Amino acid sequence: MSNDTSKSLPRGWRVLRFDRFAESVTERVDPAEANTERYVGLEHLDPESLTIRRWGSPTDVIGQKLRFRAGDVIYGRRRAYQRKLAMPDFDGICSAHAMVLRAREGVMLQRFLPFFMQSETFHQRALQISVGSLSPTINWRTLAAQEFTIPPLDEQRRIADILWAADAEKCALQDAVGKLDQLASALGVEVFDKRPARQISLGDLAKRGLLKFQTGPFGTVLKASSYVEEGVPVVNPVNMINGKIVTTDGPFLDDDECKRLERYRVTTSDIILGRKGDVGRAIYITPEYDGYIIGSDIIRIRLTGGLLESRYLYCFLRSFPARFWLARNSPGTTMPGINERILSRLKTPIPSLPEQGQVIQAFDALDEASDRLQAKVQSNANLMHSLVNRLL
Repeated sequence: MSNDTSKSLPRGWRVLRFDRFAESVTERVDPAEANTERYVGLEHLDPESLTIRRWGSPTDVIGQKLRFRAGDVIYGRRRAYQRKLAMPDFDGICSAHAMVLRAREGVMLQRFLPFFMQSETFHQRALQISVGSLSPTINWRTLAAQEFTIPPLDEQRRIADILWAADAEKCALQDAVGKLDQLASALGVEVFDKRPARQISLGDLAKRGLLKFQTGPFGTVLKASSYVEEGVPVVNPVNMINGKIVTTDGPFLDDDECKRLERYRVTTSDIILGRKGDVGRAIYITPEYDGYIIGSDIIRIRLTGGLLESRYLYCFLRSFPARFWLARNSPGTTMPGINERILSRLKTPIPSLPEQGQVIQAFDALDEASDRLQAKVQSNANLMHSLVNRLL
């Protein structure tokens, strides 16, 4: 570091190598001998969230893992672009594809370290030093040698106090979203499982001309070579996120291809289901999605009669009883799947239209409350991201 660089820094700030203010904890253990009940894999880390809300069991994994202590930082060194970083409040073991990091006493506060690593400065450097194409990974020796500008301890303490307060608010909002999800699940059981009602299978509805299935195009009907950079989105299960269709990254089709694939379009009040993996994931088609094309791993359901309200059937398909039935009746273990034949056997309650309207209102009210909370969670996340980068 040059003298000019030193003079340009705020009072007390220093440029240090990463290993001068943090160490990599590399205690490797066999899961069977770890004497712990919790295993944290990269799949248990949520992007840009310091809280670990789920974990696995050491009996589920093989091979040596890393031991961590409450308060350590677990950092996903593989695919750093996913921004997976957390500070557990319990002891356990984690994937060897992560780093366990601990702040060096007297140089950096442990409660400040995770926020520093969430900063854009650290993230961009992490991307730069990742090696490999299919699964870019950070090497500790390379990270250890990187230099960063670090505030003094009193400034670290001030910044950490601000950011942990913001994080606590985010966690409270996320807990509220979780409670709403539990309420929606309980309502689904009450409405669709416990209350006696006349039932009819989706197959019988189809035979009576009241419902139509349409599975997305298979094989050569839709080729990857047909995709364009901009146009009408093609919906696959990966695009179905929290009840919304997210197609920022495509794929897309041009108008000519869409005309050729007209039978696979969706229109308002259709319902689409993912038919592989997380089977039964449902989206209700609103006007903003009109004209989208379904992909091969999607089944479209279109009601054509007045016996069932489309929104009511959507509420049923999202409910715990329906999704539990689909999970039990989906063949396959690594990649469960459903098809029109399986869906035809699913039975839905059919109350009167006024009763269906009441069910729709109840679920819509929960959805609206959840959307408001999710918006606050996102707003909080944006604020934290801004604060981290401004304060650092």
